[in-house]
Amino acid sequence: MIEIQHYKWKKSTLAEKSITKYKYCENNLKIKEITTEESNNKCTEFVKTYNYIQDRLSEVHQNGEQIVKCYYNDYGDLIEQTFMGTKEKFEYIEYDSKRNWIKRNMYINDKFYKISEREIEYF
Repeated sequence: MIEIQHYKWKKSTLAEKSITKYKYCENNLKIKEITTEESNNKCTEFVKTYNYIQDRLSEVHQNGEQIVKCYYNDYGDLIEQTFMGTKEKFEYIEYDSKRNWIKRNMYINDKFYKISEREIEYF
């Protein structure tokens, strides 16, 4: 388990404090994240759990509610991701000789958003 602590100061006074703990499985994939936030004498805890299919993220739940859902194509490329009600879709236009995508379209809530291109240099 890994623990990270964050502190936010305002005029030499501690205003906020958060502690996040990460738990990983034997494949080094994050499976749980617990964040405790203290602010204005209130303490709030957020628990995220991560589910995987063949080492690929498929779902994230926060406090029991699904906040992320992912789908992949047969090559392992992300083709759809829903996050907090926003749906992102990816259409892969071009691949290189090693089956890595080099051009894709992105849609947000079924509306075209952008084209991404990348160049991969192999050694």
